[in-house]
Amino acid sequence: MSVRYVSTYGGVTGLLLGIIVVLIYDLPLIEGGFRVLTLGVCGAWMGAILAWLDQLLPQKESDESTETES
Repeated sequence: MSVRYVSTYGGVTGLLLGIIVVLIYDLPLIEGGFRVLTLGVCGAWMGAILAWLDQLLPQKESDESTETES
């Protein structure tokens, strides 16, 4: 997946988690909005970092010719 998609998914997940926290703890509007925004941005940031890490790490090749046979 591209970094854009993973960031979007992370941001939406963070927003939904923030909404759940606000509803459970019955927070005021200003504090709840701040928490939702913070969790959304942090979720998008974590998604981007994980996508970049996935691109940096070497991928296991699916070539069967690289495997040694005994």
